[in-house]
Amino acid sequence: MFDPRNPYPGMQYGAFPGGMGMMRPPFNPYAQPQGPQPSMQSPDETPVQEAVPWIYVPNAKDIYQVTVQPGHTVWVMSQNEPVFAVRTADSKGKAETEMFRFEAFDPDAVQLTNQPPQVDVTQFVTRAEFNELVRRLKGAEQQNESSV
Repeated sequence: MFDPRNPYPGMQYGAFPGGMGMMRPPFNPYAQPQGPQPSMQSPDETPVQEAVPWIYVPNAKDIYQVTVQPGHTVWVMSQNEPVFAVRTADSKGKAETEMFRFEAFDPDAVQLTNQPPQVDVTQFVTRAEFNELVRRLKGAEQQNESSV
């Protein structure tokens, strides 16, 4: 039977002198790819996050007019007022809107959250006062046990 992929039956691949006219091996659908596969990004390259796609509306009242596809979130910013909103729709398409206001602030005037709060130590008892309380409670406990 004639095989169009091998017009010279019985000859080995590359049997021609000097490797001239080397024939292509037959297609093997179960063959594994040879060599390294090209990757979409190099290992040292970090993926770039896409910016939030803002939708701009003329004023804050128009934020509620922006449609949201079910299961998606939309970021909406007012062009004439310092407000923005995050509109989220559930799987049934019911949209909820959270409104936020842009405000200028002085970072030096803001109390850092990682500092412990100031505690008024005058509201705590001393060790002597605590020991006196324990002594009184033990005395009251012994009186209750003896009266029972």
